[in-house]
Amino acid sequence: MNLCHFYPFISRTFGVAIFGSLAQLAIAPPSLAIELDLSAFNSVGDVEAIGNAANLSNNSLFNDDAPDPDSNFNFSGNPAVSENTLTSALPQFNSGDLDGSNPLGFDAVDEGSAIQNTVTVNAGDVLSFDWRFLTNEDPALIDPTNPFSNDIGDYAFIAIDGNIDQRIEVKDNEGAFTASGTNYDLEVSGRFSRTFMSDQTIDLSIGVVDIRDPFNSSAFQVSNAAIQPIPFGISTNQSAVVLFGGVGLILWRRHRRHSQRNQ
Repeated sequence: MNLCHFYPFISRTFGVAIFGSLAQLAIAPPSLAIELDLSAFNSVGDVEAIGNAANLSNNSLFNDDAPDPDSNFNFSGNPAVSENTLTSALPQFNSGDLDGSNPLGFDAVDEGSAIQNTVTVNAGDVLSFDWRFLTNEDPALIDPTNPFSNDIGDYAFIAIDGNIDQRIEVKDNEGAFTASGTNYDLEVSGRFSRTFMSDQTIDLSIGVVDIRDPFNSSAFQVSNAAIQPIPFGISTNQSAVVLFGGVGLILWRRHRRHSQRNQ
């Protein structure tokens, strides 16, 4: 049997496979997304979680934003907790891990709230959610050059396995804040997204903390939390095999043509 007679069929088959593999990697229908149930997460402090959304604040129900009532800024009726209580509820953190770097300790966490749970992901999965950071702090009053002032202001954090993957700070977002339509003064929003390269179980923590003092509350809102798997059960490794196999076939074809010309 002459394999060359079957070459057009083989070439077309690999071409379709390559195209399909790349298309599957590039296009993940939203219907395949698996909602992340944040209400099933462990919580500490002021947390209101419903389905794939959660609201957290660092309001301690102690006239944090007087003369405005705490009820304007607290979501659950539960107060934010101390730094020690907060980190004790997060398995991957120790006391002091959430503090800033001010040498005199003016970036120490005073209180906060958080949610935490383990999440199982597969190679190629994408974890994502929308977020909004709200605050009553004035970024202009935070002076990083003054060692007797806190450097960053309140902040929200997203941590994977105890490593802060993203931190949203009052000072760092000074130019991005806009007037908020909520009871809070200012807000900034964005989207978090991370792709995982291997099958694993991660520890996911999301929180918001008050730096140095309990005044001027801040909040962190998460929505549309989901895990987007690679569609049709095609893993990254399988797609790579198809892709490189197809490339090898193309190179073999060019070599064969070149050999025929030289005969």
